[in-house]
Amino acid sequence: MSQDAHTLLVIDRDEDVLAVIVDLLSDRDLAVDVAHDATEGVRRLHAARPAVVLCHVGLLHEDRGRLLRRVRSVAPRPHLVAMSASGLRAGRDEVDANLAKPFTRSQLLAAIELRPTPTIPRPGPGAPSRGAPRC
Repeated sequence: MSQDAHTLLVIDRDEDVLAVIVDLLSDRDLAVDVAHDATEGVRRLHAARPAVVLCHVGLLHEDRGRLLRRVRSVAPRPHLVAMSASGLRAGRDEVDANLAKPFTRSQLLAAIELRPTPTIPRPGPGAPSRGAPRC
């Protein structure tokens, strides 16, 4: 089965984080698949064949790095982004990007290498970003 360029897999134990990410990406031409732990993440990885995997950094290293090894063994390898609220970062040899929580929609899109939809109003330079969704 080939990789689906329009599929993103999000792996996190926190239901709120999953819901916010799905909401932030709702206007994109993406199928967003979610998994609640590393075991489910491995199953969804092989079923969905995502182009991007967005995963909590702790889950990547659970069970001696089983999920990280599985993501890295898939061909073609998906773009892998590690998320963390604690400041933990995955090594550049492990992931393509790190994303610190809380993050804005623009930061999320940049991490998964998508550009913001041009029709969404964005504040100008120096303007406060009040009301911007944060995860």
